[in-house]
Amino acid sequence: ENPLVPWLATWIAGNAPADIWLGATIVNQAEADRDIPKLLRTPAKTRFLSMEPLLGHVDVFSSATGELLHTSGNDYEPGALDWIIVGGESGAGARSMHPAWARSLRDQCASAGVPFLFKQWGHWQVVDGSTGKAAFHAVGKKASGRLLDGVVHDAFPVTSLDVGAACGRALARGAK
Repeated sequence: ENPLVPWLATWIAGNAPADIWLGATIVNQAEADRDIPKLLRTPAKTRFLSMEPLLGHVDVFSSATGELLHTSGNDYEPGALDWIIVGGESGAGARSMHPAWARSLRDQCASAGVPFLFKQWGHWQVVDGSTGKAAFHAVGKKASGRLLDGVVHDAFPVTSLDVGAACGRALARGAK
């Protein structure tokens, strides 16, 4: 018998392997409404969203906190998201990411206790003007940087593997 068969059967039954993370790429609200429910119904120890390139405002708060989420008339208990990664688009033809979209996701994550990583602005550098509107300059990914409101956001989820590895390192140091 194939050794993967029992492993997959265990996973499908809801006992996901601790070392496999599942994620979905979400760029706008339509994709969030379509794909987050699928992600949250799949057994996994760690679920994350890669929101690159972020092309519009997205509300993920209900799914991030594990509250009942209503999508297309379907009710389901989604569990919780473990990590959200946000970034702008880079390369030829890149579209700009409005700072309000990234700020909203940062704030949603803070309210829900979900780690937030702001990866980069992409091809466009944001210049907040005195008019209250955002202006953008094409400068390239490296020059645009990764500060959101002057702060580097580098949060990562803590997993049982991280805790186990840290305990193992502490025990190894104590044994010396």
